[in-house]
Amino acid sequence: MELSERRIGGCVVLAVAGRLDSGVVTQFDRHLSALLERGESNIALDLANLDFITSRGLSVMLVAAKKLQARQGRIALCGMNDRVRSVFEMCGFLSLFPVFPSAEAACA
Repeated sequence: MELSERRIGGCVVLAVAGRLDSGVVTQFDRHLSALLERGESNIALDLANLDFITSRGLSVMLVAAKKLQARQGRIALCGMNDRVRSVFEMCGFLSLFPVFPSAEAACA
């Protein structure tokens, strides 16, 4: 898994590439937690280059989203390919996150 971060206005875009599996989910969790700790409240997860995600990866996203929601923030998802979208859909997660076609749209 590779993580890269950029900013579009007041929104932090965290791009996740590769496989988000049990071997790297702790790294992903730490990165998301660090964003929350530094006070970020508008986060877009760019999943355009994500090939695979486990239930633990989904759980990390959900926990972070709930923490942000409690302080009037949000996590948006963007750029999902069909394979990753189907995982979110099967788990009922598409109704829990705003979903956008691109990072720019998610941050607008």
